[in-house]
Amino acid sequence: MSEQNPPSHLDPRLQKTIARSQAGTNENFETSEEAEELVSVIAKVKNVQTFLELPGVYQGKRITLAPDKSGHIVTAKVSVSRLEQIQQSSVVMTLSSAQPIKLMLKDTLREIGLSAPGPLEMNGGNGVIIGIIDHGCDFAHQNFRNSDGTTRLLSLMTQSVNLINGQTKEIIYTPDKINTALQNINPYQQLGYDPGYSSHGTHVMDIAAGNGLAKMSPGVAPKADIIFVDPDYRDIQNGELGNFADSRNLLNSVKYVFDEAGATPCVINISLGTYGGPHDGTSLVEQGIDGLVMEQTNRAVVIAAGNAFDDRIHASGTITEGSFTDLHWEVFEGDTTNNEVEIWYSGEDEFRIELLNRDHQSIFNIGVGEKADSPGFFAAHTKGSNGDHQAMIFSGSGLAGVWIVRIHGVKAAHGTFHAWIERDDNRNLHKFNQSRFQSPVDNTCTLGSICCGQKSIVVGSYNGKDPSLPISYFSSAGPTRDGRQKPEISAPGHFIIAACSRTINEPKIDSGTSMAAPVVTGVIALMLAEAVKYDLKLSIDEIRRLLFSTTKRNPPAEQGWNNQYGNGRVNAVAAVKSVTALVGNMPVPS
Repeated sequence: MSEQNPPSHLDPRLQKTIARSQAGTNENFETSEEAEELVSVIAKVKNVQTFLELPGVYQGKRITLAPDKSGHIVTAKVSVSRLEQIQQSSVVMTLSSAQPIKLMLKDTLREIGLSAPGPLEMNGGNGVIIGIIDHGCDFAHQNFRNSDGTTRLLSLMTQSVNLINGQTKEIIYTPDKINTALQNINPYQQLGYDPGYSSHGTHVMDIAAGNGLAKMSPGVAPKADIIFVDPDYRDIQNGELGNFADSRNLLNSVKYVFDEAGATPCVINISLGTYGGPHDGTSLVEQGIDGLVMEQTNRAVVIAAGNAFDDRIHASGTITEGSFTDLHWEVFEGDTTNNEVEIWYSGEDEFRIELLNRDHQSIFNIGVGEKADSPGFFAAHTKGSNGDHQAMIFSGSGLAGVWIVRIHGVKAAHGTFHAWIERDDNRNLHKFNQSRFQSPVDNTCTLGSICCGQKSIVVGSYNGKDPSLPISYFSSAGPTRDGRQKPEISAPGHFIIAACSRTINEPKIDSGTSMAAPVVTGVIALMLAEAVKYDLKLSIDEIRRLLFSTTKRNPPAEQGWNNQYGNGRVNAVAAVKSVTALVGNMPVPS
């Protein structure tokens, strides 16, 4: 390998970053004051201060202790030219590229006269903080004000990236600032923050915590306090302009909410996600979330499972030594975005990854530790931080057709592989242009990329308006790649009416696991409020046990876990009563 080639042991995304930088094809890198090209990373390190002092590390921030206590999870911007030196530093245990996080929201369905989740006549989440990490917080909507017109928000934080110097700026709007803005005829202009019309985050927030003052059904926990974080959706990743939040900003946002909450019970909702990643809970984002909820009692993080079940973005199979299997990757005409395929398999196996065109002409064929940079494509094949092998194929825009991804078995102790196509929200003339695998496909293991942690609570969607309560056609399925049971629970996410931003008092209707997750977030707020009444300290494991043991089971009719419903449908009343039962060591009610 020449000195100009990216080091093959790096994360494939970071290899791509270096290759594009050396070729001079990245025009949108962030830059530091020293005019270095920067890229966002997440790392596990032995010593935080030593890492922060490494040459080429900027804006470093400690997130939490890793769940296994072997190191610390940190986020940072790092110099592209110093990536290899930073990776090889003795203080760095794992270094990964931050990835885009995109809104999990299907197209808005036609408005029909259906109700949002109704109010629960219990504690209302009093004394608990609900954190919403999402896009667009309409602080002026009546459902997020008190009866005297003042704000219910304890904090509204926004992130913005300066595209010239790469610095991330965080703006925090306090209740005093928000209340002053609410006195103005144009509160958005007065505050300097505009949620936009029909924003995703406002709808999600209302489902979890809206109080119904706009003559609408209240959300699940209408008395909870709210902290909202609006991540920067323009953050630059790997030299390319991203559309939404990236996982580095997401992890920083989770920490911000928990830090602001302090000792107050707090549950965070994340209805964001992408499709790629190891899907075994070992990504640094998932480790960071696990570590944060384990740091303190009365904490939880709820994540939408994803809407990928019917998108044909996952394939799997088993290969024997000396054989191969083909995946047919279809890119549609009119798709003007870049696309990517990600393949994971056991570190005890050894495969070669080949790409062929429709005429079966080979474009590249790479083994572990190798990469390819050909017109229209970049690929890298490496060992991931979890010890398994990872191969990624990145395509440029305008490469419509059916491409053959051929996986060759060199050594096959296990032989199993999983492949995902990354999410693509490009639309052209209302046609959805998500690239996909042709048959056969595997609709299991279609959870979002941050949905496979050990301690997060992942939520699927079912249609609560249909008497048969069917699972939503889009709701992503488990299990995780390492065989664990996620999603853990399901909630109504189909045809949900809740607040519409920029209307002051109007609703809108949406469907998605994004709408199901805040239902469960609200239920956990009710559980934590009940715990507050009795001064109970619930660990994340206890919260999970009580929540999952009180679900409704029909449907799904079968006993045990279902790969879309999880352990069953959330049962708010039984979940709250299960907390009360702890006071007298009473049996948990069914």
